[in-house]
Amino acid sequence: MQDFTKAREYLINAEKIAREIGEKEVLRRVYVSLGELILAETVGRKAYSVERKAKTYAETALKLAEELNSKSGKAEVLLLQARIMVEQASLPETPLTPLNKGEFKEAGDKFKSAISIFEELKQPFEIAKAYYYYAQSIKTVGTGLVPVQFDDKSEEYLQKASELFEKIGAKAWLEKIEGDAGLSA
Repeated sequence: MQDFTKAREYLINAEKIAREIGEKEVLRRVYVSLGELILAETVGRKAYSVERKAKTYAETALKLAEELNSKSGKAEVLLLQARIMVEQASLPETPLTPLNKGEFKEAGDKFKSAISIFEELKQPFEIAKAYYYYAQSIKTVGTGLVPVQFDDKSEEYLQKASELFEKIGAKAWLEKIEGDAGLSA
């Protein structure tokens, strides 16, 4: 079992220190990490209010990335925002309308923009992560949780992610992909 409480404590402490010393890049990274932590925490117990907090962290991180003129930072946030959009749409109690074709396109555009920036910056691990999460989002939408029609490129994106993870030796991510495939088989 993962200890999300300890992780949250460390991140909140890091946020406080980054604010005190005026370290905006660290603060941006903390907000991205808090958003990702919330996504990890909500697996199996989805709650709209928690997802909304992740969205707020992402918006704050994006403002900092833009202020710092950080391409990589912006790409990280775009990736997080896309994941949050798809996750929110799959919440049974969400007060929002289900993700429609236009909203999925917006999430897809965020995934593609993040991938493009990571490719421009030659960051293979981040590219692979973005392809992985994009593929997982397509599969989420494809499960019928979200009524939208789209071209399913999830297998193509998972293949790209696998190839990159293999190339850079990211064994834990390769195992994650294999585990995901085992769940759907």
